[in-house]
Amino acid sequence: MPDRRIAGSPDASAAGSPLTIDRNPTARSAGPQPGHQRFLCKQCGSTFTVGHPARNHRRQSKNGQVLKLLVNGNCLSQISQISDLAPRDVDRKLDFIYARIREFTARREGDLRGVDWERYSRRFATDGQTLSLNWPNRKTRASVAVQHLCTAHANSGYIVLGLLQFDPSGDIEQVEIDMAINGDAKKARCFRRGGRLWTATEFKELLDDITAGVAVDPEIATEVYMGLQLPHEGGLVRQAIQQYAHALMLRRMTSKSDCRFYFVQNQDAGLSKAFLAAFAPEVQAGRVDVATVVFDKYQVNDVREVLWAQGRRDLRNDLELSAHQLNCCPRRSSTRRSTGRS
Repeated sequence: MPDRRIAGSPDASAAGSPLTIDRNPTARSAGPQPGHQRFLCKQCGSTFTVGHPARNHRRQSKNGQVLKLLVNGNCLSQISQISDLAPRDVDRKLDFIYARIREFTARREGDLRGVDWERYSRRFATDGQTLSLNWPNRKTRASVAVQHLCTAHANSGYIVLGLLQFDPSGDIEQVEIDMAINGDAKKARCFRRGGRLWTATEFKELLDDITAGVAVDPEIATEVYMGLQLPHEGGLVRQAIQQYAHALMLRRMTSKSDCRFYFVQNQDAGLSKAFLAAFAPEVQAGRVDVATVVFDKYQVNDVREVLWAQGRRDLRNDLELSAHQLNCCPRRSSTRRSTGRS
């Protein structure tokens, strides 16, 4: 039978070696499922199939149902009961959905580099939210603040980029060991090689400060330590690094376009400095504008109307237009009256 050359197995590919896999029915360790040929990697000896990600699912129709239940706020026990799936199967479905979402996001982020922004608008808005997580340990419940940055396309509202202040592949204990070896511990944070993540000592001090007023049962006091931290893997990224990385990813996304872009953020000094540092060449060339907007969310409607009228007068005076000329300016149907003040 002629050889069919395909990509190597996942295990062998992870080792960094490009492989050539031969299709040989006599080398199979187990019979293939109907319609899906099984392949044997001649280097690592593992077997695998290729095709649709859900090819091995016996109940593929449940994937969509589990996703709908999840995004509508149902807990895992309710999802298991409504979908008639065992809790273990629900966990597997969630892992499958998570992997597909990551693949979809990677494809979309790659496609965004080739978007004609001149056609679809060049305005973006960036804002951050503070997420409160029960992160210290299983026994003592105390909230840890984690920042989540999002950038939305102004016209469509599509979230082009979202970044969480957490690195699942980081190891804060190993970071502290590396800092002790290369002398980073004695340097200021801005000059450290490993200054991207919080160290284990710094995070432990944060937990001690948060849980200072939390009573711990003496019977379980010996179990409250860093080893019970949730999540068990990963580390907290420094907020300044997160903001700068977010701006750099936006710069890469818009790097293939020669048009002028407008980035708007709320009043956050760190975020504005990160954007100005990342887009410094473009700002100097006049291709990027970075604006900071201040919103007063607690004003009543009467005060908002007064502020809006004042803003209209200032705009008319700056443009040297009469009220009639300003009202005759064409507007898009999606334009909304601003209730803030910049």
